[in-house]
Amino acid sequence: MFLIRNLAATPFRVPTGDGPGRQSLPSCEVPRCHLRPPFALERTAGEPSSSEEFTFDNVRRVARAIGDYVLEELERGEAPDTGEPPAIVLGYDTRFLSDRYAIAVAEVLAAQGLRAVLSRSSCPTPVLSYAVRALGAAAGVMITASHNPPRYNGLKVKAPHGGPASSHVIRGIEEHLARRADADPTKISSPLPPRPMERLNLLPVYLEHVRGLVDLEVIGRSDLHVVVDPMYGSGRGYLRSILTAAGCDVMEIRGELNLLLRPF
Repeated sequence: MFLIRNLAATPFRVPTGDGPGRQSLPSCEVPRCHLRPPFALERTAGEPSSSEEFTFDNVRRVARAIGDYVLEELERGEAPDTGEPPAIVLGYDTRFLSDRYAIAVAEVLAAQGLRAVLSRSSCPTPVLSYAVRALGAAAGVMITASHNPPRYNGLKVKAPHGGPASSHVIRGIEEHLARRADADPTKISSPLPPRPMERLNLLPVYLEHVRGLVDLEVIGRSDLHVVVDPMYGSGRGYLRSILTAAGCDVMEIRGELNLLLRPF
């Protein structure tokens, strides 16, 4: 998880472990990158930022740094040159303004001349990760705060293999962020001409992947009647669509977009 945090912010608690039963350490300062104030880009298991720090301008600054890093890799010859601008796939969850943050990131990347491929709707993080691989993208960006409360949000960067970006990539993004931390986030410079962002439904790509892993015909022959509860989260529509494609009778509850009634 990449976090945008104010260097002057108060300490916050850092959960340990990976599961839902994670315990918290006493309140402490998370080690920060050596960036110029007022912003730092962090990679930690800690909580993502609240809306006081996760602002549109800060998100655009990080987006610009990600784009600068991808362009630098292309110039160095460390990224495959296909004759087309590198693609970055973007997804987002169902939190308040997550879709708007994702659009802001896509607009910056497209202004840098990169192929900004934005999901048409909210999607689970694994769906975004697979899309990065399936589309041969240079990176992925997911706007989400994972399991954390609705008042938080965050930004995850995915490597071309779909997994988390390496420490080397993180340092590269941080360096670009530090160089222009105080610059107007709407000012974009790039060797590539700007291009429009693209919207893509990621469900068909993921459904085809699932078909290669799970025998949906066997599930369909079981004559199952299933109730799916995505709890207003970004998995809404996905399991329902997969089971329906298998031939199951599926009813989905709490699958609408409801920013006020999310249970977590």
